[in-house]
Amino acid sequence: MNCIKKLFKLKFFLPVFIILISISVIAQPGGGGCPPDECPDINGDCQPCDEVPIDGGASWLLAAGAIYGFKRLKDAKRKTVKDSEH
Repeated sequence: MNCIKKLFKLKFFLPVFIILISISVIAQPGGGGCPPDECPDINGDCQPCDEVPIDGGASWLLAAGAIYGFKRLKDAKRKTVKDSEH
């Protein structure tokens, strides 16, 4: 019975929590805003945006994560093969 209560709480409170969080993180500017090539400054005036290259280190981090994940899978497979031999 206790397990059913925990499952109900998880099924009820998790979606409510996700909905409340998603409502609070909506960060779209309201009403007008700046043109696509300009960004608002601290006073709300539109200024040219300083663009930041996202691909600089993100692709290296993604590649490193993929290699690390592959290594972990390979090591786990190797361990299960050794355990099954004994």
